[in-house]
Amino acid sequence: KTEYTCSNCGDCYYDLYYGAHSYKNVVKKATFKADGKTDKKCTICSAVSKTTVIPKVTAKLAKTAYAYTGKAISPAVTVKTSSGTALTKDKDFTVKYSSGRINLGEYTVTVTLKGDKYKGSTNLTFKIIPGKATVSVQETTSTIKLTWNKVKGATGYRVYSYNPETKK
Repeated sequence: KTEYTCSNCGDCYYDLYYGAHSYKNVVKKATFKADGKTDKKCTICSAVSKTTVIPKVTAKLAKTAYAYTGKAISPAVTVKTSSGTALTKDKDFTVKYSSGRINLGEYTVTVTLKGDKYKGSTNLTFKIIPGKATVSVQETTSTIKLTWNKVKGATGYRVYSYNPETKK
């Protein structure tokens, strides 16, 4: 057999390869916690001729608190790399909302990465809280009358009085 020596790494190999490198991309996928990378690696001698970083991923909800409406709430999700590149829903990631999302409480949104560059999942949370009442005031010299709209999801109301002299 004729022995050849790789000009990049110095390893020896025989007749079959004729002294040429044969490259293949080897991918370590990015996650929510760590960067990934793509190595252009020789299948003969394992020399890496180029490494490209795949930036880690972040996911964020449009808001983390929503007023009760009586309808299911599905917050918008933004997913992007740490370098600012937006990822594409259903191509690079999927979104799954927990069931319900109608009543007051805390709910979960699961973002799962997919494709040839990304892997992993993360859970984001949001709350549905009572809405705010619109209050109207009618005053006389001896009385004050407060009225407000009924707030969906509220189980009661609290009325506070402020004393400007004591600042309490």
